[in-house]
Amino acid sequence: MPFTRTAIEAAGESPRIEAAVRAMLDELETVVFVKLSAPNGNAPAPPDPRATARLIVATTRGLAVMERANHSPASLKEIAKALVTSLAGS
Repeated sequence: MPFTRTAIEAAGESPRIEAAVRAMLDELETVVFVKLSAPNGNAPAPPDPRATARLIVATTRGLAVMERANHSPASLKEIAKALVTSLAGS
């Protein structure tokens, strides 16, 4: 989401932009939480879907920041893979 990277840079200068970024991140967390909380066949729900949703959002937004800091695509993929593996197993 390029929006996050651009908006967060401007957020320090505008309370309105900061509130909008916070609302967008909260909404994203809620979307992930709802999906994690929904029945998914035989797959068990995580013990704490809210905390898991927060971790997923924080990691994906952190990856966006790392991308902007010119981390290699390979290292970003490894981080994403580690997140998925730690949540879902290998």
